[in-house]
Amino acid sequence: MKKYLLNWMAILVVAVVSVGFASCGDDDEEGSNTSIVGTWAWIERRGDHTLFRIMTIKSGGTYTAVGQGRDVSWEESGLWKV
Repeated sequence: MKKYLLNWMAILVVAVVSVGFASCGDDDEEGSNTSIVGTWAWIERRGDHTLFRIMTIKSGGTYTAVGQGRDVSWEESGLWKV
């Protein structure tokens, strides 16, 4: 009985590993999503003060950005170029 149980367990392990390898795909597929479109936020520390920034990049390449820090705030927009 123990021998049959070990055989079935070995078959099960081989089947699970085979399915795992078969389901893995190539990560370098054409058309992968490497876009930076979206809203990005970050914090930057400069000395004793902190700057907060938010940037939104749209699919057409336009962007808007706002920032705020100690005694300063700004806003800009334009066309994002790499």
